[in-house]
Amino acid sequence: MKRLILCLGNEIAGDDGVGIYIGKKLKGWVKGWEVKISTKAGFYLLEDMEGYEEVILVDSLISRGGRVGEIVEGEFSTDRPGTSPHLLSLPQALALGKQLGLSLPHKIRFLAITIPPPSFGEGLSKQVREAAERALKKLSSL
Repeated sequence: MKRLILCLGNEIAGDDGVGIYIGKKLKGWVKGWEVKISTKAGFYLLEDMEGYEEVILVDSLISRGGRVGEIVEGEFSTDRPGTSPHLLSLPQALALGKQLGLSLPHKIRFLAITIPPPSFGEGLSKQVREAAERALKKLSSL
């Protein structure tokens, strides 16, 4: 079974780079999983996920009144449209990809770390870096 951990983010947007930080450290740690890093979003992620049976997306999630540095996990579904700051949300892109007959994963989970609204700059805040280290431990035990 082909399995992928797809780490997403933007390194020049502060804490939004947490997925890329995790991806760089995770490569070679998780037996049976390929690790990729991407700055893509929405429909463009389908290209990275095509041909895999299971995918875990690692990304940031803007905190809405919650605590910065929380780890949020779940599973994506094409049954709900979802929201995204990008033109096409991932659930919408997945539904479209399936309609187009693409070979997409049967199971897509996510692991996200809550961040404050992104700001221009490089590097992670202390809370987000600590959460990234906890997430690395969780992912390395797959």
